[in-house]
Amino acid sequence: MNYMIFKLVHLLGFALWVGGTLAIFAVFKNKTHNPNFDSLKSILLYIVTIGALLSFSSGVGMVVENFYILKSDWFYLKLFLLIFFTIFIFYLGNLIFKKINTKEKSFNFPIYFYSFLTITIMFLAVFKPI
Repeated sequence: MNYMIFKLVHLLGFALWVGGTLAIFAVFKNKTHNPNFDSLKSILLYIVTIGALLSFSSGVGMVVENFYILKSDWFYLKLFLLIFFTIFIFYLGNLIFKKINTKEKSFNFPIYFYSFLTITIMFLAVFKPI
């Protein structure tokens, strides 16, 4: 029963993490106005960070409940991708806190990279390939 609660919190945390990050991307990609960096900081601090903490802590709880997860290859691949995912979120936070205007920069590659990581991590979470 505890495992299912951890899994629910894990999925909700990941949804907050991904959703908040996609909201930040939407603001960055909108070329009609300058981004409101105060609202972006709020999204990053209150939605993305809370989602990441929920996801990480419930993931640890799932591993504590079921140690057999550590014997799976998919777990280590997912963990490796989550490290890149977290580094990318720190990169995004750096852009926001330094108030870098991305209108001059090409922001397409980070969005595609983020989407690829998200889809891959979700695939590994749902299907758990062997």
